[in-house]
Amino acid sequence: MWAVAAAILLLAFAGAGIAANCSSTSTGNWNTPATWTTCNGTVPAAADTVTVNAGHVVTLNAAPAGVATSLTVVGTLAASSTLTVSTTVAVNGGTLQINTGAVVNFGTTLAHFITLSNSVATLLQVNGGTLNVTGGITSATTASAGTYTQTGGTVTIARVGANTQDTFVLGSATTFNMSGGTLAVQIGNASTNDLNILSATQNITGGTLQVGGVAGNPFLLTNTLGGPVSIWNLVLVTAGNPSVQLGATTNIRNDLTINTGAALVENGAFALNVGAGNAGGNWTNNGTFTPNTSTVTFTGTGATPAIGGTSTTTFNNLVINKASNDLTVNTTPTINGTLTFTSGRIITGANAVNLGTAATIANPSATSYVVGNFRKNYVAGNLSYFAGNDFPVGDLTGFTPVNVSAGTTTTAGSLTLATFTPDHPQVTTPIASTGINATRSVNRYWRFTNAGLTVGTALTSTFTFVAGDIDAGATTSVFIVQRYDGTNWNPTSVVAANPLNTQAGNITPLIAGSNDFAVGEP
Repeated sequence: MWAVAAAILLLAFAGAGIAANCSSTSTGNWNTPATWTTCNGTVPAAADTVTVNAGHVVTLNAAPAGVATSLTVVGTLAASSTLTVSTTVAVNGGTLQINTGAVVNFGTTLAHFITLSNSVATLLQVNGGTLNVTGGITSATTASAGTYTQTGGTVTIARVGANTQDTFVLGSATTFNMSGGTLAVQIGNASTNDLNILSATQNITGGTLQVGGVAGNPFLLTNTLGGPVSIWNLVLVTAGNPSVQLGATTNIRNDLTINTGAALVENGAFALNVGAGNAGGNWTNNGTFTPNTSTVTFTGTGATPAIGGTSTTTFNNLVINKASNDLTVNTTPTINGTLTFTSGRIITGANAVNLGTAATIANPSATSYVVGNFRKNYVAGNLSYFAGNDFPVGDLTGFTPVNVSAGTTTTAGSLTLATFTPDHPQVTTPIASTGINATRSVNRYWRFTNAGLTVGTALTSTFTFVAGDIDAGATTSVFIVQRYDGTNWNPTSVVAANPLNTQAGNITPLIAGSNDFAVGEP
C-alpha cells in the first residue's frame, strides 16, 4: 500500500513539471484552478501554453502573477495585475484588455509579437497599466479587421533590437481608437516600416505616440495604402540621432515635440497637418526638421498654438488655416516655398516670419496676415520678385500691408517690415524736416529694417491703412509719404493717393537699419 501511495505522489510531482496546454473551461479568475482544464490540475505555469476560449471571461487581478509560454485569446482576458508571457500572444476574435494596475510583459526576442487576427471581434484594449512587447503589435494581414483601442496606460514595443518586419501594423479594416495613454516605439527597424497604420477608420482624440529612446536605425511612420495617419501628440525622443521619417500625410491633431537630438524628416511632398483636434496645435522643435518638398498646415481652433523650441524651423510650404484664434511664433521660422494665408493671423512679437530668396506668399487678407515682423531675403536684383509682392503686415486692429512694386538692389540682404500705431513720434512732435500735419494724418507708421541691401533703382511702394487710422477731416487725396532715416524726414514722389492707400515712388536710399514711413497731409 505504501508503494501505491508513493507511486501516486511521484506521478503528481512529475505532472507538475510537465508543460501543459491550459484551456479555460469557464469564466473565472486566472489564479483559480477550476477556471482551467488540461492544466495539471492547477493554474498556468511558465512553461504552459494558455488559451482563453470563446465565451469565457478570465480576470487576472491579484497575486500571484500570471505566467505562460504563449497565450491565445478567443474569449476575454482582463488583466489588472502582473502577467508574463515568454513568447507570442494571439488575439483570435477575442478581447485582450490591459487595465489600471497591470504590468504585462510579452516576449523575450524581437520575433515575439501580439498578433491580431482578421476578425471584427478582435480587440486589443489598453485602459491603463503597462504593456511591454519585445517585438511589436501586428494585424494578421494588411487588410485585417479588428480594433486597437487605447484610453490610457503605456504600451512599449520594439524593445530589444532592430526588427526585419513591421513593428506596429494595423490592417485597413482595423479601427484605430486612441483617446489617452502613450504608445512608445523604442528601436528603429533594420529595413522595413516601423509603424504602418493602414486603418481606414481612425478615431484619435488623445494620447501620445512616442518614438525613439534607443540609438539605432531610422524610424518610418507610414500608410502603405496611401491614406493618412492620425495621431494626437507626436513626441520624438530619439537618442543617437536616427531620424523619424514621415512617409504619409500625417495629421498631428494636437502637439508635435522634437526633443534635443531628435530629427523629423518629411520623405517627400507629404502633408503634415497640426492642430485639428482644436485643443493645442503647438510645434516645439528642440532638434531638427527636414522639410523636403512638404507642406505643413496649422489648423483647428486651439487658443494658444505656437511655433517654438530651441531650434529654428525651416519649412518648405507653410499654410495657416485656423478657423479661429491665432498662431504665435516664439522663434523666427523660415519658409523657402510658399506661405499661404487662408484664415488666422501669425503673431511674431519680437521674432519674425522669414521668407527665403525664392519664397512667395499667397492669399493674405484682412482675416489672415502677420501681426509683427515680416522679413524677405533677396539676392542682388529685383526687389519685386513676384506679382503682388505684399508685405502682409498689420496689427491686432487691422490689415495694413505694404506692396513693393518696383525697385532693385545691387547687393543681397533682407528687408523686415512692421507697422506701429499711433503717429510716428517725430510727426506728433515735429522736427524741422517734418512735412506731415499730425492732425491730418494716418495714425500709424511703417518700419523698413534694411540688412545689407543697397538700392539701385528707387523703390515704389503702396502703403495701405484702414478707415479708423485716418484723422477726422483729413483729405486722403492730398496725402504724401515721407521717410524718416533716424535724423531727418525725406520726401518721396506721390504716385497715387487713394481713400485707403497711398503709393509713393522715388524711395531711395534705404539706410542700414530702420527706415520709417509716415502718411498724411502736408
